[in-house]
Amino acid sequence: MTDNDLAILIRAQLLAGLARIGVTAAVVANYQPTTQGRVYGPTIYFHHVADRRYGWQGKRQVYDPLQGRITRTEEQIIETTFQCMALAEADPSDLSKPTAKDLVNYAALVINSASFVEALKPRGVGVQRIMSIRNPYFVNDQGQFEASPSFDFVVTHRRAIIEQAPAANSVEVNTFRV
Repeated sequence: MTDNDLAILIRAQLLAGLARIGVTAAVVANYQPTTQGRVYGPTIYFHHVADRRYGWQGKRQVYDPLQGRITRTEEQIIETTFQCMALAEADPSDLSKPTAKDLVNYAALVINSASFVEALKPRGVGVQRIMSIRNPYFVNDQGQFEASPSFDFVVTHRRAIIEQAPAANSVEVNTFRV
């Protein structure tokens, strides 16, 4: 599974999960290759942090006698860490609006939900764990303090390379003196 396939799958399931629980927020991939600017309104951002190769690379060969070829597959289990963060404008006059930390907590609940996990399973993706939620502050573009809560979560998936090679038609064994 490629990075883009994984990000598209996670975003779609996160949007679906938030809709199921009645939370309205944009879900955007952070650090786009083109300048996007800040999305105003409740927004959950996520981005890829790291890949960790888990275990040994598996190798298998299958011979196809009809084609006279050998298919070699090498596969690696990958643990991919994503970071999920949120921004939401605080409005002291309307305390019913969810804060950025509320959005991050909802996203964590959705990602750990049975619906999310079951939706990813057929695609060979497993949700491993969600790390602690951090809540740092920064000075925004209007000179105000704003929270930027975030958490990391880990999913597992597989990456594979497949090669085709012609099979040997004959093998000649010789024994020589040394």
